[in-house]
Amino acid sequence: FILRRMFGEGIDDEEIARMALEKEGIYRELCLADPACCHLVAGAVEFFDFLKGEGVPFTIATGSEVSNVDFYFQRFGLSRWFDRGLVVLDDGSFPGKPHPDCFLRAAEMLHAVPEECVVFEDSYSGVKAAGAARVGKIALIAEKAPEWYEKNARSVACITKDFTGMIRIWKESLSI
Repeated sequence: FILRRMFGEGIDDEEIARMALEKEGIYRELCLADPACCHLVAGAVEFFDFLKGEGVPFTIATGSEVSNVDFYFQRFGLSRWFDRGLVVLDDGSFPGKPHPDCFLRAAEMLHAVPEECVVFEDSYSGVKAAGAARVGKIALIAEKAPEWYEKNARSVACITKDFTGMIRIWKESLSI
């Protein structure tokens, strides 16, 4: 979507795919070149450990494509918490966010109904997608409420800058 917007509607799908892979490869190289900036969000390890220990099913629903997901699994040891086979990613078979498909598929993978799910999001399109999927609760991970937040305030249960203290927040207001 972004590349087509930048380079025009006349660019063909093969060229878009090639440029997208090149862009993502550069992104991964930048991540590896600056390890201090390439890490899990503060509090994520403790929160993921908590969810796993409590037997709460959870997965990842992302707009990233397979090479980035594999990179993150390797870089962050995500298989410690996540079943790679349950991850919903951009495989070209459904529209991306803000369409609800990724969250609907993730709920299905977990054998849950969307209304019983909590989504953690950091983007406008992700919050829109989660709202369109009619998930039970949305937690916005952001330094502060972004400009678009007011338009979506009803669908967001909490805003927090990272996962620090998320176990308490989960117990008090997010657990369904």
